[in-house]
Amino acid sequence: RVASQPHLGARVSRLGTHTQPQHTYMHCLLLALAVVAVSAGPGHSHGDGPWEWGGVYRLLAGDYTWTFSKNAAGIYGAPDESMRVVVLRGGPASDALDDLRPAAEALLQLSQCTLLDGGGEIGAADTCFELRFNQSLPATSWTVRTAIAGNLAIYTEHLPMEFSA
Repeated sequence: RVASQPHLGARVSRLGTHTQPQHTYMHCLLLALAVVAVSAGPGHSHGDGPWEWGGVYRLLAGDYTWTFSKNAAGIYGAPDESMRVVVLRGGPASDALDDLRPAAEALLQLSQCTLLDGGGEIGAADTCFELRFNQSLPATSWTVRTAIAGNLAIYTEHLPMEFSA
């Protein structure tokens, strides 16, 4: 499992306008799950838990576009039809990832998650989302909506490197 800062070639954009572009840019990097492909093949291991990547990010209230692109081989992930994601509202960034891990793992291990096709909305909730990639498109996007500013902890079933910018 990897807990990291999201400076991995993000394809995320903030919807609407903001008067502090650098500040907005840093917040948009939170959802960086669009980078160079990794060599993990089908059936790769998740280690000892249901998530491979997590990060905590402070966001302003608003809408963000989260885009996943097919990798150099022309597939999503390793290859994947979908990916499970949990977004939880957290406390201080230094503690949130560890503090929220038990709740995130419980949600990711549910037998069924809320199925969400591209174009859908992801919010900070006690919900596991199963993001279903549109296989006929080179990229699939969702809207991440946060009603109030604060820290969000994001846990994903796969590593960012499994997707291409």
